[in-house]
Amino acid sequence: MSQQTREIRQRWIITGTLELLTPAHLSNGDVGHQVDLTLLTDPLDGRPLLTGASLAGALRNYLNEFTNNYSHKKDPRSGETLWLENSSGQGQPKTATELLFGAARQNDEGDQSPLIVHDALGKQEAVQIERRDGVRIDPKTRLAADQAKFDLNLLAAGTQFDLCFELVVTEPMLADLTMIEEAMALALYGLQDEQISLGGRKRRGYGVCKASEWRLWKFDLTTAAGLKGWLEYGRFNTSTPPATDNILTLLKVNLPADQRDQYELVANFNIDGSVLIRSGFESDFGPDMAHLESRRNGQMVPILSGTSLAGVIRGQALRIARTVSGSEAFATNFVQNLFGYMPAEDEQGKFKKSASRVWVQETEITGGNKLVQNRVAIDRFTGGALESALFAEQPVFGGQANIQLTIKSPQDAEIGLLMLVLKDLWTGFVPIGGEASVGRGRLQGTFATIKHKGIEWQLDKNNESSFVEGDAAKLEGFVAAFVQKMKEGGAA
Repeated sequence: MSQQTREIRQRWIITGTLELLTPAHLSNGDVGHQVDLTLLTDPLDGRPLLTGASLAGALRNYLNEFTNNYSHKKDPRSGETLWLENSSGQGQPKTATELLFGAARQNDEGDQSPLIVHDALGKQEAVQIERRDGVRIDPKTRLAADQAKFDLNLLAAGTQFDLCFELVVTEPMLADLTMIEEAMALALYGLQDEQISLGGRKRRGYGVCKASEWRLWKFDLTTAAGLKGWLEYGRFNTSTPPATDNILTLLKVNLPADQRDQYELVANFNIDGSVLIRSGFESDFGPDMAHLESRRNGQMVPILSGTSLAGVIRGQALRIARTVSGSEAFATNFVQNLFGYMPAEDEQGKFKKSASRVWVQETEITGGNKLVQNRVAIDRFTGGALESALFAEQPVFGGQANIQLTIKSPQDAEIGLLMLVLKDLWTGFVPIGGEASVGRGRLQGTFATIKHKGIEWQLDKNNESSFVEGDAAKLEGFVAAFVQKMKEGGAA
């Protein structure tokens, strides 16, 4: 029998509360009888379940992004050139991610993670579930693509989970314990600062969350009191330390410099007239079509969904790229590389599957009014009302909303394309939602903030020059880079 042990010296336990700020789709991978994508629940009591594997993966990815710990290199397993996590070589010091979460995927000989991430169960017994209707739009016709409609269940905003993490500190880890503590604080700070989204379709605004009420227990297993405290934790009435909403303060760690390469845009808009994004699940007693609503702070409010916004932005980006470029194929590939693409069965060899690098958030419409409007279809032959074609709609009239998007690892040309799309949204040239042909969905930009590589620009409609601060020539340079890129691709 082997006498080797892990030489465990300490055990840390950190707990917290996680609350969803937007609906989340934590899928079980099955197709339900009533919806295409169902939720993962605990088989014992039916409460929503956030698996430790999903949570650990999200934390690890955030830590890698924040510390710029990815490199574009060949995967030793598949042979493809991918963005992979950096890993320490023979005799090299381990990265912060490896110290906290264990070896990288491509390192078969590395250590396991010292951080145990527990499954998180929903705190509420009565689960609030939203149902969303989705459809993929054909960019050429701007109509629903064939056999591309689906629906899914979502956990409503406000759903809470109990978080629990356990750090197992062994004798060899003591030399790197300060670095491990800093890495753990930074990873958990991503949950606290609403920087980590969970579940499916998080690039389209689902799964935004916030953690708070952190508590920390440290048990020194080299002492009798510490060993007794760890054995009694969760079993007897042990003392509970006070909660804090700042994990950095709790772990006494300073936030390091953010090394992420990303472009961030937050733009405020007034709704010029009305907007109608269909919910798809209208009641039998209400209007035939009603604007999409979602639960916020216990109440149903009208929203601009991230999926709808991303579809509009992507469609306009594709039209602009095709107009500027002399090659439709080059423009299509350029947009697909930015917004991601899931090829159909007959396109498997033509296009490569990729995830979107554009993250679009779901946003609430404030100050608007929900009014029912009765309409009737007109017979084009007679010019009169079409028989049995009276219907009622409930769009949102007026109000304000924000558009928030982020591009991960952007090129100057990609930023330039998004600036042109912003201009078209800002001036009301591109509508959002349905019934654009009758004047719905027009926006008027009022104020915007743009951030990239430590530089910030502000745009103000009420300012004579339209700029409050920032180098306007720099923004123009992004657009020039896009035009140049399209011309070079079209000429190739």
